[in-house]
Amino acid sequence: MTKFRVFLPLLLLAGCLPTFQEGAPVLHDVALYTDGGGRLYGYLYGEPATLSVGGRELELTQGASDDPLSVPGALLVEGEPDLQQDVAPLTNAAVAIQSVPYSTDLTVSANEAVLGVRYYDGERWFTLLGEAAAGFSGRVVPRAEADGLYGLGGLTRAEAEVFGRRVQAQGPVVVTALAEVRERTRQANGLGDYRHTALAVQQGLETVNEPVGVTPTPLAAPWRELGRGTQATGGDAPSFELATSETQFENLWRRAYGAMLTPPPTPEIDFERESVAAVFLGTRASGGYGVEVHNVALTGSEAFLDVAVTEPAPGGLTTQALTNPWVMVALGVPDLSTVNFRGTNDGELLG
Repeated sequence: MTKFRVFLPLLLLAGCLPTFQEGAPVLHDVALYTDGGGRLYGYLYGEPATLSVGGRELELTQGASDDPLSVPGALLVEGEPDLQQDVAPLTNAAVAIQSVPYSTDLTVSANEAVLGVRYYDGERWFTLLGEAAAGFSGRVVPRAEADGLYGLGGLTRAEAEVFGRRVQAQGPVVVTALAEVRERTRQANGLGDYRHTALAVQQGLETVNEPVGVTPTPLAAPWRELGRGTQATGGDAPSFELATSETQFENLWRRAYGAMLTPPPTPEIDFERESVAAVFLGTRASGGYGVEVHNVALTGSEAFLDVAVTEPAPGGLTTQALTNPWVMVALGVPDLSTVNFRGTNDGELLG
């Protein structure tokens, strides 16, 4: 049986506004602008009712839908999870974002007023910018965002999960909540309230070859290897660690030598002058794996460690016992804000 989504016209006349009634259903329109165009998704919340939209009487009922854009808690509209309609695409990108060479910082330029900007790098969400006026341009430090798109442009947690899954499927993306509402409200009578969210989705980041603004030149930093091995404990997945205190360092040392009955004594570290960085590759199925640090560079309070990971040669003879390779180095810099671990072959950020 062919399913038809409910497509309804938008109200294009400024004078025809919806009427609101206390206790009536609430409509939340979410406009999603992508490279492929624009789409409006309308979600209704409240008690089952009959709503007049665009001159049609629509039955709102409670129920569930297996549609990937179905929002838990939203009412079904004639059996469908939402109201949908094409809208005019954006003519210009909402923001311009560039990576800053030798840094994890980014520059953000707002081409129009925005309510917030978030970035998905393929694995995690980051907040780049809050509310900003058109013409804003500045350097920002990405802040990890555990809640994904929640709160951006007024998205509820359930709505954020639905639209988050949709945009994450496109790979690394920038999502901007626009301050300007381009589409007018629907011709609806009997609403309890109306909300509107406009999200612009852009693919990836632009990488520049030259520094933007004032970018410090990376300087070689003094460092020394404290230890290296293959029998660490405490985790199957790779991890990248920074210790800036004696207690943190002792925990890392015990983890590195946890498989030994008599681990070597903990090296002396002056944390007023040094920091400690460690790489744990996690559990590997055989021998032949290893990790070491080749170089350390410094930009302000941010360090960059060039890390080489070795793997067993194809067909080579290795022990079949489980291994957990690690390396630990002392950096001649205290009070580091960030340590970036990069692959020596391609410069890819490992952690």
